[in-house]
Amino acid sequence: MTDKEIIQALRCCESGVQCTRCPVVRNKRCVNVMYKSAADLIERLTAENAALREKQRRISGRILSLI
Repeated sequence: MTDKEIIQALRCCESGVQCTRCPVVRNKRCVNVMYKSAADLIERLTAENAALREKQRRISGRILSLI
């Protein structure tokens, strides 16, 4: 599932929108698929954020060493 599909599926379940608008409706275990995809997305974004914070710390350290 794409990030956009995961978010759309979560919004459908959260708001009670009919499942026919959900990108995982073809799967009989759609909720399990959606939960796994959402967890994977959260883990990936968390790792990306940590990497960006580390990069920012390195850049800040280099800037401070130049002052």
